[in-house]
Amino acid sequence: MDPRFSENKTFHASATLWRFALWAAAAAAGAFFAERHALSLPSFDSNRWIFHALCIGGLILGPLAFAAQLVRRLRVCVTVLPGKGLVLRDGTEIPWDMIARVDHREGLFRDLDYRPTPENPFARRNLLRIQDSPWLLSARGLILYVSFVVFYYTLYPVLLTLSPWHPRIVIRCRDRRKLVLRDLQDDREFVFRVRQGMRRSKTAGRD
Repeated sequence: MDPRFSENKTFHASATLWRFALWAAAAAAGAFFAERHALSLPSFDSNRWIFHALCIGGLILGPLAFAAQLVRRLRVCVTVLPGKGLVLRDGTEIPWDMIARVDHREGLFRDLDYRPTPENPFARRNLLRIQDSPWLLSARGLILYVSFVVFYYTLYPVLLTLSPWHPRIVIRCRDRRKLVLRDLQDDREFVFRVRQGMRRSKTAGRD
């Protein structure tokens, strides 16, 4: 077993929590201005319902979505015990030899910010660091680059989490139980630790 991953570690479902907080603030502000504009229109204006709908949609997709993520953060966590298995928040234990398969469904374009190193196989690339590229020296190139980074780090993870293609980890047990973990923090390290524990369990079983 890799000594760097031999200690117990708890993983929480909070990978996009701070992004949802920013998104909630922006959506709430948009909902406020939409409702304010709707109230400023005459009562007979047929366009009022559009701004009322925008207000309701902003509140549902903004603050309520953030509240759901916060509840998930408080209720969902799993601890990896290298020599034993998984322990859920309610105390349920899943030994390594009970896990049949682990599926990791990552989001699109996930590899853009990963740059594994021998010291840290889960190291991330810092996209905020501007490289010595000629096109970045221009004002237009800099604006495009910063816009892309802001979108990739804030809005894109939120939209992906709200979509049917959200990142998730599915653990299938031999007794046909299924554990689905969504929006798990450090998900690649979690999957690596689980598969390492499964391999160790199989090796010990052969011995």
